[in-house]
Amino acid sequence: MRALQSRALLVASSLLACFSVAAQTTSTEILGTVTDATGALVPGAKVTLVRVATGERRLMSTTSTGDYSFPLIETGEYMVTVAKEGFTTQEKTAIEVQLQQKARVNFELTVGTATQTVAVLASGVELKTDDAAVGQVVENKRIVELPLNGRSIGTLAVLAAGVQYDPKYGVTDTGTSGYPIPGRAVQLVANGQRGANQQITLDGVIATDPLNNAMIFTPSIDAIEEFKVQTGSYSAEYGTNNGALVQVSLKSGTNQVHGTFYEFLRNDHMDAADYSEWEVLVAFAADHCLIPEAPVVIVEVLSRIFEMI
Repeated sequence: MRALQSRALLVASSLLACFSVAAQTTSTEILGTVTDATGALVPGAKVTLVRVATGERRLMSTTSTGDYSFPLIETGEYMVTVAKEGFTTQEKTAIEVQLQQKARVNFELTVGTATQTVAVLASGVELKTDDAAVGQVVENKRIVELPLNGRSIGTLAVLAAGVQYDPKYGVTDTGTSGYPIPGRAVQLVANGQRGANQQITLDGVIATDPLNNAMIFTPSIDAIEEFKVQTGSYSAEYGTNNGALVQVSLKSGTNQVHGTFYEFLRNDHMDAADYSEWEVLVAFAADHCLIPEAPVVIVEVLSRIFEMI
């Protein structure tokens, strides 16, 4: 009994540890530089970052070079405020940050009092100059609204340029490598690299098996916030593999209680009719043991028609 309790305590503590560090495992970041109207750097300015969905706040001051950085943040909408004595307070809202994005938000302060606030609505897409990674983010809108055969993220991952299924993905009924759930594993080929060279992470934790380097068990589509497929020139921190790098971000929750209810139904009754109706009829009859009856009925109907004539 004591050994069982110890094991249960170990599992519970491990789960709590995973939950506590889940938000600390990705490199999503908001950064920028604060200057004045003349272009001079503004050190010591107070910068406040607010996550709109939860109201979470993070504070820091600009460095001697006028720079600030908020690394290891969740995806979603943010608001950044900069305040400095002798300057008007500036606030930028509607800043959408995607997974593994280094969103640069620069500020140019004007002379005034700190009680004056200038609000700016973020718009447009800034040129990415802080990293050279090549990849594509599949945001939540496409995850939720695009029809998926099998509800697997692998179907969406191939939307990225240069990415295709690996044969071990299991697109056939039986797959090719004996996975425990045929057709559910995810293994991708990117720009000619082998599928075994891929890496897939869930909130920064490697989620592939050590044998074939495939993601065997995939999370529910409804639990995924978004994911990013990187195919080249990504950061050295992901140097374990040289193939496709898939980073999946799970939903972290908001201040509102919500959930998902769905029914995933697959059967042959909703399939489109085959080009050969006779083949469809024979297949249906074979499945329901109706083949011996069909010719008899047809002959009987024809004989009655001839009698009427």
